[in-house]
Amino acid sequence: VRSNEEGNIGFLSGRERVTVLLSRARDGLILLGNSDTLRNAKNKRGAALWGGVLDSLGERGLFKSFPAVCQFHGNAPSQLLDSAGALHK
Repeated sequence: VRSNEEGNIGFLSGRERVTVLLSRARDGLILLGNSDTLRNAKNKRGAALWGGVLDSLGERGLFKSFPAVCQFHGNAPSQLLDSAGALHK
């Protein structure tokens, strides 16, 4: 997971690393990360790479939000977590 205002995505800017990341799943794949950081990465090749991946997932209806549950109350949130501000809505 990469999430920072500087747009540093480290090794996630490497096409070979992303290919390995996306191709090794056997039964399913869950990606957790900050799409804004990936799309706006300081490394322009990484930003273009992840922009394509995220666009492709979105076009297939596979880019979804995260259904978090309160660890103390066991209640589902009133809405799914689809952004950093979703916790405060």
